[in-house]
Amino acid sequence: MFNVSNLIRFVIGITLIAISFLALVIMVLLEAITQDFIANHFVLMSFVILLPLIAGGVLLMQSRKKWKEDSQASLELQLINLARTQNGVLTVAGTSTKLNKPVEKIQEIFRGLEGKDLFEVQVNDDNGVLQYRLLE
Repeated sequence: MFNVSNLIRFVIGITLIAISFLALVIMVLLEAITQDFIANHFVLMSFVILLPLIAGGVLLMQSRKKWKEDSQASLELQLINLARTQNGVLTVAGTSTKLNKPVEKIQEIFRGLEGKDLFEVQVNDDNGVLQYRLLE
């Protein structure tokens, strides 16, 4: 799932961090020229450097968190759609292979969906394999 506001948040975060580093470079150059720039303007330059750096970092963390949530929701939707195409019954190993994800990740998603009352766990009587059945 692609979210434009998340991309904008990411770009603004990167831009703010770049501005912060640019201000740091300017401050170092001015110090080299005047020899007392940092001493006279330390507080001002600290704000010019730190505020964009902190704001950019916060925006980057928010966009990363949102992308992770969107990725999880997308996997859950794929898993539910896969269950619907296979008469509502899935195994962890088979699902892991079909979705090309690690078994641990698939188990985590199944447990989350089971907690949301979308799946129930059952043991196959024929071979003893743990299966998840879609509840509709």
